[in-house]
Amino acid sequence: MDSDSIRAFSKTENNSVTFPAKFPLLSVSLTDGSFPVLCSGYNSTSTIKDNIFQGKVLFCTGGGSGLCKGMTEAIEVRLVSCPRPWTFLYMFFVICGAAGNFIPPIAGLSENAFETVIEIHTLGTYNTVKATISHIRKTKGAYIHVSATLHYRGTPYQIHVSTAKAGVDAISNVVAVEEDPHGVRSNVIAPGFTSGTEGMRVMSGNKTNKAEGFSNPLGPFIEIPDVANAAVFLFSPAACYITGQVIPIDGGAEHLRGNFFPYPSPVLDPSSISKLFKGKM
Repeated sequence: MDSDSIRAFSKTENNSVTFPAKFPLLSVSLTDGSFPVLCSGYNSTSTIKDNIFQGKVLFCTGGGSGLCKGMTEAIEVRLVSCPRPWTFLYMFFVICGAAGNFIPPIAGLSENAFETVIEIHTLGTYNTVKATISHIRKTKGAYIHVSATLHYRGTPYQIHVSTAKAGVDAISNVVAVEEDPHGVRSNVIAPGFTSGTEGMRVMSGNKTNKAEGFSNPLGPFIEIPDVANAAVFLFSPAACYITGQVIPIDGGAEHLRGNFFPYPSPVLDPSSISKLFKGKM
């Protein structure tokens, strides 16, 4: 970017930033006078052509709501037409996204509850791979496994999901190594706190599914289309040499190395956030 282009940037009275015409996708607004909102919630249809997945079939677990529903819808609009009758013969893409979460302290988390979360996330991912791998080999398709960033550090009250998601990451890595020679790619999407999801509602303790109080270097909270866009890219031919990777979509939040709870006060006095807990304190 040359100096003339930089000088062409200007801040307007309504707190928005105008970029040169040759950077049309970089127009931003400053929501609070400090953070530029580059493209949160951006619809990728103007970037990736709408028939890129024509005639292919997506199989998705957990696609009834939240992130996986958003990813499914973003991919479906590009399928254009699917073979009829539907068969596994045309299965090119698999999203392993079944999930569930709640906020228990270790002392209040039963063995059965811990095991249930492992079964949903880790064993569910494994079973989905086992059930589909022979079909994905034939089409030389790809997997996306939905993980999280919770296990990158010690996250209080998330021992069950942190363990489960670490297993999901490991499964994807092994699938990539074993199946890449067969033409099958496997990657992980690791969303940060995303507005409009059940997980966000649980973690924030509110009923609006908004990510108030959760910040990242890009400023705004993440929205479901931000995660869906990554799925479209990873399944597209543009990502044909991307495999065995974990892609965090958190606006850079992981580099802040903070906790979403004030620390260590909730650990010393769990009653201070008792409304978030399910289980004994």
